[in-house]
Amino acid sequence: MDFESLTNLSRLQAQGFLARAGLYLSSDGTNPAAKSVLDNEDNMRAELLSSLRQRARSRLGNARREEVDKLVEEWIDEQIEAVSEKPDEEAALERLTRDGVLPLDAYTLEFGEQYLRSQARFSIDDRALVAEATRHPDFEEQFQNPNGSVSLVGKWVNTGTPDAFFLIATLTLADRKSSVIGSWRLYPRDVSFLHVHSLPDALERFALAFGVDFQMGTERGKFIRHAYLPVGSKISIAHSDEVEVSSIARFDQPSNSTEIYFAFSVNIDRYRKMLQRRTKRHQQRNERN
Repeated sequence: MDFESLTNLSRLQAQGFLARAGLYLSSDGTNPAAKSVLDNEDNMRAELLSSLRQRARSRLGNARREEVDKLVEEWIDEQIEAVSEKPDEEAALERLTRDGVLPLDAYTLEFGEQYLRSQARFSIDDRALVAEATRHPDFEEQFQNPNGSVSLVGKWVNTGTPDAFFLIATLTLADRKSSVIGSWRLYPRDVSFLHVHSLPDALERFALAFGVDFQMGTERGKFIRHAYLPVGSKISIAHSDEVEVSSIARFDQPSNSTEIYFAFSVNIDRYRKMLQRRTKRHQQRNERN
């Protein structure tokens, strides 16, 4: 559930619901003024707070519960202001877009030249799959970025068949546009999903299978998570094959450094050969059938 789900309420009902939800959150449910008024309000509030907390954790990383709830309270306060004013849909959308609270299908999906070139080198076209993943993701996580938000989406494709794989796509969210940066296919026969609890976990397993060691500042590995590095830290790769390093990061003002949410490498040659094998086997199965 998200703020857009409140559109079935009148403006006064939405104001009251959000105000009570904020009081409930700030008092941990002890404030009598937070008592439910609407039908099914307890469930609506629980779903909304759970959804907003999940988004806040994705944005803040390893933050304390108090920090997560503080950000959720700020979002609720902003939404109360939005519904209290004359309904200015453009301003409300801008505010929700800035905070990364809008669902992905509210953004205009774009595939840039960089992504198209990336797909061409693998002789595949996953644009339709990525579009479906943004409309109906099985998993989604968002991270704060100086220019907006960055979203990871994951979706299982061809489930129940030998060709099943997990698609992960990275998108930047700004100005109500979602621009696809990259997408990767994770096949269970190549990538272990044991004890994977998040999309970065899945990318780490992917990097262990298809990556190479790289150096980023003082950090080294196939996958780097939650590191603070000097601004402008260089990436060093001692490998003869084509290698791509992807990262999601932001500038951390208190420490005057770059906070790396995560970074991972992919040996493009190895990944391309895997896709070619998978495509060939898929074609052979289709011919037999």
